[in-house]
Amino acid sequence: MKSIILGIIGTLITLYTFLIGVDILVFQINKNEMEKQVSRIVKHVLEEEYREDDEATVRQMLIEEIRSSLSSGDTVQIEVKGMDLQKGLLSVRVVQYLRMLNGKEREIVVEKTAIIERSMWSEIDLGGELN
Repeated sequence: MKSIILGIIGTLITLYTFLIGVDILVFQINKNEMEKQVSRIVKHVLEEEYREDDEATVRQMLIEEIRSSLSSGDTVQIEVKGMDLQKGLLSVRVVQYLRMLNGKEREIVVEKTAIIERSMWSEIDLGGELN
C-alpha cells in the first residue's frame, strides 16, 4: 500500500514538473517568435512608408501587419509609442496575453524602436547630373 501511494505521488510530481517545463518552453518560443516578428514588421514599415505624410495611415498599416503576423487566439494589445516619419522614427509596444497549460494567464511584452537615417542624397536637390 505504501509503495502504491509513493508511486502515485512520484507520478504526480513528475507530471507537474513536465507541465511546468512545457509551459516555460511554450512561453519562450512565443516570446522569441513575437520579438522577431515585431522587429521585422517595424523595420519594414518604417523603411517602406517613412516618406508618407499621413501618420494615421502608417499607424493603421503597422497595427494590421502586427495583428496578422501574430495570428493566434490570444489577446494582443498594440500601442504606437512614438512616430515621426519626417525623422524616420517608429516605436511600438506589443503585449500578448497567453493562456498556459496550467490555466494561468501570462503576458509577453515586446517594445521595439526603429530609426532610419536618411542619406544626404535624398535631402539635397542636385538639379542636374553628377560629374
